[in-house]
Amino acid sequence: MKTNSTSKPPAARREAAIEKSSARNGNGQNGDVEKPLQKLGEKQEKRLQQLEAVIREHGDKFVEVCKALWHIREEELYRKTHSTFEAYCRDRFDFTANYGTRLVRSAEAFSKLEADLKTVPIGTVVLPKTEGQMRELLRAKPKERVKVLQAAAKNSPGQVLTAATIRAAVVKLMPVKSPNSYYTPKSYTTDLDIFLTWLRELKSLAEADDKKELLRQLDKAIADKAVLPKMPEMVLIRAVNEPYGALGNMSAHSVLHKGVTYRTSEALFQVLRFDGHPAIQKQLAACKSPMGVKMIAKKNRRLLENPDSDVDLEIMRQCLRLKWEQHEEIKKLLQSTGRKMIVEDCSARPRGDSFYWGMAEINGQWVGQNWLGKLWMKLRETI
Repeated sequence: MKTNSTSKPPAARREAAIEKSSARNGNGQNGDVEKPLQKLGEKQEKRLQQLEAVIREHGDKFVEVCKALWHIREEELYRKTHSTFEAYCRDRFDFTANYGTRLVRSAEAFSKLEADLKTVPIGTVVLPKTEGQMRELLRAKPKERVKVLQAAAKNSPGQVLTAATIRAAVVKLMPVKSPNSYYTPKSYTTDLDIFLTWLRELKSLAEADDKKELLRQLDKAIADKAVLPKMPEMVLIRAVNEPYGALGNMSAHSVLHKGVTYRTSEALFQVLRFDGHPAIQKQLAACKSPMGVKMIAKKNRRLLENPDSDVDLEIMRQCLRLKWEQHEEIKKLLQSTGRKMIVEDCSARPRGDSFYWGMAEINGQWVGQNWLGKLWMKLRETI
């Protein structure tokens, strides 16, 4: 067991191990093996108390919290009370396994970044300070992260980093090579008005005898199995801390339904989906993290008779309506979108049912059914 409290996280070795473990498990769990509890020595006991104090008392200091949690796991101090690190995170700090693993990965990433910064000019890099910023950075490969931060700092006014500037730098430096890298729907569906606008453009090209541009658009549509319309002005639903993030289901807006208050619209949506499975509904309602709610639902998805169907759409419509009715902030936010197209942007995670609820920009083309955006726009019309 490691007890050297002054050692830094061995970033390269641990980074590879974590990524390999994540790929093997595939469900956001950290794959911990249960170990017997053990009595800590006096120094270890004091060490554990100090690290836990950092996590509890400095919740706003992201870097310190990440490193403290890393040391607790690496030195196996959690074994005083828990047989797995996952259970320790959940019981001690109400962290989901996925979130706890992300904090540990962040600590390892910070360690490598601090080493890499010795080779770049001073002042050209600003380190992430929040979990959201680090989550975006972790999408990049370890060897590319300094470049990402340099680009993000250069494009940030006053070098004030945001998750959005980091995401933009990741996308620019590591563009998607091919849409075939991801699952894409067999057919492209979007609002009828957008499709008709595209057809009118093709008609105009034909009337102007611009055969070259007409064939280019048609060839691309055939190759991509999707049309390439000129998208209208869009409102993008991304991270909860971004301008329209409150329209996403992960935002911290509680929803009251039949006398029960749910922490997020995501929690209510998943509880209603699992009607007939009371044990799972109880788990979902008790979970404090919206990401944890999603993971519980994903784990039990096989129990749903017809996911991503008209039933889900009706449940989601009901959840969004309640969220809108119960929060003045949401009313004002939805009204501020005017007649712009509302889109849940899943470009950072273009897979699975993200294409059902949102859209992803792949090689300059927006692909997906965007039902979350459509439901918000329909609600906007009715009010």
